[in-house]
Amino acid sequence: MSYESTHQKFLEAKRESEPYVLVAKRWMQSLGYFVTNPPTTEAERHEDWEANADHGDLQVARIFIGEVPLPEKFMRIEVKHMEKKDFTGDRDWPYGRSMLVCAKHAFDRAQPRVHAVCQFSKNLKTVAVVLGDTSPRWFVRNTLDGRPGRGTWQLCYRAPLELVRFFPVRI
Repeated sequence: MSYESTHQKFLEAKRESEPYVLVAKRWMQSLGYFVTNPPTTEAERHEDWEANADHGDLQVARIFIGEVPLPEKFMRIEVKHMEKKDFTGDRDWPYGRSMLVCAKHAFDRAQPRVHAVCQFSKNLKTVAVVLGDTSPRWFVRNTLDGRPGRGTWQLCYRAPLELVRFFPVRI
Protein backbone atom coordinates (compact mmCIF):
# COMPACT_ATOMS: atom_id res chain seq x y z
CA MET A 1 0.00 0.00 0.00
CA SER A 2 1.44 3.40 -0.98
CA TYR A 3 1.99 6.28 1.44
CA GLU A 4 -0.65 8.34 -0.39
CA SER A 5 -3.19 5.51 -0.19
CA THR A 6 -2.47 5.07 3.51
CA HIS A 7 -2.73 8.83 4.00
CA GLN A 8 -6.16 8.94 2.37
CA LYS A 9 -7.35 6.05 4.58
CA PHE A 10 -6.07 7.93 7.64
CA LEU A 11 -8.00 11.07 6.64
CA GLU A 12 -11.19 9.03 6.08
CA ALA A 13 -10.85 7.38 9.50
CA LYS A 14 -10.21 10.75 11.14
CA ARG A 15 -13.37 12.22 9.60
CA GLU A 16 -15.41 9.14 10.54
CA SER A 17 -14.29 9.48 14.18
CA GLU A 18 -15.72 12.98 14.62
CA PRO A 19 -19.17 11.87 15.95
CA TYR A 20 -17.46 9.74 18.61
CA VAL A 21 -15.20 12.59 19.66
CA LEU A 22 -18.35 14.69 20.13
CA VAL A 23 -19.88 11.96 22.35
CA ALA A 24 -16.68 11.88 24.41
CA LYS A 25 -16.73 15.66 24.75
CA ARG A 26 -20.37 15.69 25.88
CA TRP A 27 -19.70 12.87 28.35
CA MET A 28 -16.75 14.68 29.94
CA GLN A 29 -18.71 17.95 30.05
CA SER A 30 -21.58 16.12 31.79
CA LEU A 31 -19.05 15.24 34.51
CA GLY A 32 -18.20 18.92 34.96
CA TYR A 33 -14.97 19.13 32.95
CA PHE A 34 -14.08 22.05 30.70
CA VAL A 35 -13.41 20.36 27.35
CA THR A 36 -12.25 21.82 24.04
CA ASN A 37 -11.45 20.49 20.61
CA PRO A 38 -7.91 21.44 19.63
CA PRO A 39 -7.57 22.99 16.18
CA THR A 40 -6.89 20.48 13.43
CA THR A 41 -5.82 20.68 9.82
CA GLU A 42 -5.50 18.05 7.12
CA ALA A 43 -2.38 17.50 5.09
CA GLU A 44 -3.11 17.35 1.39
CA ARG A 45 -0.15 15.02 0.84
CA HIS A 46 1.46 12.37 3.00
CA GLU A 47 4.74 14.29 2.98
CA ASP A 48 3.06 17.15 4.87
CA TRP A 49 1.61 15.06 7.73
CA GLU A 50 4.03 16.34 10.38
CA ALA A 51 3.07 19.99 9.84
CA ASN A 52 -0.55 18.96 10.32
CA ALA A 53 -0.20 16.64 13.33
CA ASP A 54 -2.92 17.34 15.87
CA HIS A 55 -2.72 17.79 19.63
CA GLY A 56 -5.22 15.10 20.51
CA ASP A 57 -8.92 14.55 19.91
CA LEU A 58 -9.89 16.57 22.99
CA GLN A 59 -8.25 18.74 25.60
CA VAL A 60 -9.48 18.87 29.19
CA ALA A 61 -8.60 21.81 31.44
CA ARG A 62 -6.31 20.93 34.32
CA ILE A 63 -5.81 24.31 36.01
CA PHE A 64 -8.13 27.31 36.24
CA ILE A 65 -7.44 30.92 37.21
CA GLY A 66 -10.83 32.03 38.47
CA GLU A 67 -13.09 30.63 35.78
CA VAL A 68 -10.56 30.77 32.95
CA PRO A 69 -8.60 27.62 32.04
CA LEU A 70 -4.92 28.11 31.30
CA PRO A 71 -4.38 26.79 27.72
CA GLU A 72 -0.95 25.31 28.45
CA LYS A 73 -2.50 23.30 31.27
CA PHE A 74 -4.75 21.13 29.15
CA MET A 75 -4.63 17.35 29.22
CA ARG A 76 -4.58 15.54 25.87
CA ILE A 77 -7.33 12.94 25.42
CA GLU A 78 -7.45 10.41 22.58
CA VAL A 79 -10.83 8.91 21.63
CA LYS A 80 -11.41 5.48 20.09
CA HIS A 81 -14.63 3.67 19.17
CA MET A 82 -15.04 -0.10 19.12
CA GLU A 83 -17.07 -0.48 15.94
CA LYS A 84 -17.93 -4.17 16.36
CA LYS A 85 -18.30 -4.95 20.07
CA ASP A 86 -20.23 -3.83 23.12
CA PHE A 87 -18.96 -4.12 26.68
CA THR A 88 -19.97 -2.92 30.12
CA GLY A 89 -16.78 -3.65 32.06
CA ASP A 90 -13.90 -6.05 32.53
CA ARG A 91 -16.22 -9.07 32.92
CA ASP A 92 -17.52 -8.84 29.37
CA TRP A 93 -14.51 -7.13 27.77
CA PRO A 94 -14.31 -8.82 24.33
CA TYR A 95 -10.56 -8.45 23.72
CA GLY A 96 -8.88 -10.69 26.28
CA ARG A 97 -6.93 -9.40 29.25
CA SER A 98 -5.62 -6.21 27.64
CA MET A 99 -6.79 -3.10 25.82
CA LEU A 100 -5.32 -1.89 22.54
CA VAL A 101 -4.16 1.65 23.32
CA CYS A 102 -2.79 2.95 20.01
CA ALA A 103 0.08 2.68 17.58
CA LYS A 104 3.42 2.83 19.41
CA HIS A 105 4.87 5.52 17.14
CA ALA A 106 1.79 7.75 17.64
CA PHE A 107 1.96 7.59 21.44
CA ASP A 108 5.73 7.97 21.59
CA ARG A 109 5.81 11.15 19.47
CA ALA A 110 2.62 12.75 20.86
CA GLN A 111 3.05 16.34 22.02
CA PRO A 112 1.58 17.17 24.41
CA ARG A 113 1.81 13.75 26.05
CA VAL A 114 -1.37 11.67 26.09
CA HIS A 115 -3.17 11.97 29.43
CA ALA A 116 -5.84 9.34 28.67
CA VAL A 117 -7.18 7.07 25.96
CA CYS A 118 -10.95 6.55 25.97
CA GLN A 119 -12.43 3.62 24.06
CA PHE A 120 -16.19 3.66 23.67
CA SER A 121 -18.30 0.54 23.23
CA LYS A 122 -20.17 0.02 19.98
CA ASN A 123 -23.44 1.25 21.54
CA LEU A 124 -21.65 4.23 23.19
CA LYS A 125 -23.02 3.27 26.63
CA THR A 126 -19.67 2.40 28.22
CA VAL A 127 -16.18 3.85 28.03
CA ALA A 128 -12.90 2.12 28.91
CA VAL A 129 -10.23 4.57 30.06
CA VAL A 130 -6.49 4.03 30.46
CA LEU A 131 -4.25 6.81 31.74
CA GLY A 132 -1.06 7.68 29.89
CA ASP A 133 0.98 7.72 33.09
CA THR A 134 0.47 3.93 33.33
CA SER A 135 2.43 3.46 30.07
CA PRO A 136 5.51 1.97 31.78
CA ARG A 137 3.30 -1.07 32.51
CA TRP A 138 2.03 -1.45 28.94
CA PHE A 139 3.46 -3.93 26.45
CA VAL A 140 3.98 -3.87 22.68
CA ARG A 141 2.46 -6.25 20.13
CA ASN A 142 2.65 -6.34 16.35
CA THR A 143 -1.02 -5.81 15.48
CA LEU A 144 -3.02 -6.14 12.28
CA ASP A 145 -5.18 -3.11 11.49
CA GLY A 146 -8.39 -4.90 10.60
CA ARG A 147 -10.32 -1.85 9.45
CA PRO A 148 -11.65 -2.12 5.89
CA GLY A 149 -9.02 -1.26 3.31
CA ARG A 150 -6.13 -1.33 5.79
CA GLY A 151 -4.70 -4.80 6.34
CA THR A 152 -1.37 -3.42 7.57
CA TRP A 153 0.69 -4.46 10.58
CA GLN A 154 2.13 -2.05 13.10
CA LEU A 155 3.58 -2.06 16.59
CA CYS A 156 0.89 -1.08 19.10
CA TYR A 157 0.75 -0.53 22.83
CA ARG A 158 -1.58 -2.69 24.90
CA ALA A 159 -2.52 -2.02 28.50
CA PRO A 160 -3.20 -4.90 30.92
CA LEU A 161 -6.88 -4.84 31.82
CA GLU A 162 -6.14 -4.13 35.49
CA LEU A 163 -4.99 -0.65 34.37
CA VAL A 164 -8.29 0.08 32.59
CA ARG A 165 -11.26 1.73 34.30
CA PHE A 166 -14.79 1.38 32.97
CA PHE A 167 -17.49 4.03 33.23
CA PRO A 168 -21.14 4.18 32.15
CA VAL A 169 -21.82 6.95 29.63
CA ARG A 170 -24.87 9.02 30.53
CA ILE A 171 -25.35 12.21 28.55
